[in-house]
Amino acid sequence: MEHIKIISYNIMADVYTSPDKFPYVTDPHILSWDYRLKLILQKIDDYDADIICLQEVEISKIPTDFIAHYPEYECIHHVINKKRKNIIGNMTFWRKNKFKMVSHELGSYGIFITLVYDDFTFWLANIHLRAGKISGVADRVCQIKSCLKKLPSIPSLICGDFNDPMAENAEIRKLFEACNMTCHSGGISWCGITEHNTFDHIVVRDMVIVVMPNIEFTYLPNETEPSDHCAIRFCIGC
Repeated sequence: MEHIKIISYNIMADVYTSPDKFPYVTDPHILSWDYRLKLILQKIDDYDADIICLQEVEISKIPTDFIAHYPEYECIHHVINKKRKNIIGNMTFWRKNKFKMVSHELGSYGIFITLVYDDFTFWLANIHLRAGKISGVADRVCQIKSCLKKLPSIPSLICGDFNDPMAENAEIRKLFEACNMTCHSGGISWCGITEHNTFDHIVVRDMVIVVMPNIEFTYLPNETEPSDHCAIRFCIGC
């Protein structure tokens, strides 16, 4: 069985890095985009992924900071909300010499593509759901219902920042299970000032998946971790 390596990473948009949000970061240089970008690209490069799914990318930075760095990949991006002052979105990259994209769809919360690798065809969703531990629940449920309506009858994968721990009895998890999808994570993936949580997940159907465990941190970002989320690294079999 061959494996496809995938990384999903909320890289934390530069507009969200004001020092007052991270009082435990004593060196403001750690929050600068130049410093963080080098670490972000290094983490992605070190994993040598076949597919890269990013969330919270500032659209203005895409050409110089990402497309120029990954000439061996094709990519597609979207905008979460054009009315926002800080225009951010998701990006999905795939190796030019390995995959062919045969369909795509862009939504307000994600990118949905169908890729072909040899004789293996699969559907991939890169999503970023509504934030708000309590206030955002209803919106996240609506977003997942919308996402599942797009679900094709081929091997399928949904990954990204769900902004939800997806507890065993959570409605979102039940929606996935009703579609015969299984939920996976690498453990704690987000560290705030007062709490740690698992917000980043992978949900699959008709796929073999291996997820690398996340390293636990006291707080994020820090000197070696450029985002408040961990990068989620996993492989699927084909």
